[in-house]
Amino acid sequence: MPKTNTQTAQHTPTPWDTNGFLSNDGIRIYHRQDEVAHLSDIGLDQDVLEAHAAFIIRAVNAHDDLLAALKEARNFVLATPFAAPTQLARIDAAIAKAEGR
Repeated sequence: MPKTNTQTAQHTPTPWDTNGFLSNDGIRIYHRQDEVAHLSDIGLDQDVLEAHAAFIIRAVNAHDDLLAALKEARNFVLATPFAAPTQLARIDAAIAKAEGR
C-alpha cells in the first residue's frame, strides 16, 4: 500500500462522533454518515473502547480551536516585554507537534 503524504493530505472534516452506532466488533467513528475510524474490539472491555473513542473524538474536534488559541497566546507572549524563552519553547514545541512537524 502506498504511503500517504501527511503534509499534503487533508483529514476528514470535523465534527466526528460515534453517532450512537456501536458494532459487534468495536466502535466506529463517523463524520456525518461517513466512517472515519474503527476501534477494533481486541479483548478490551466495552467501557475502555468507549473511553478511547470519546478521547479521540474530543481531541479531533478540539484540535483546530486549541491550535488557533495556542498561536494567539504565542503572539500575545511575544508582544509582552517579559516574554519568557522557556514558555515560548514549550508553545513552539506544542504547535509543531500539533502540526505534525
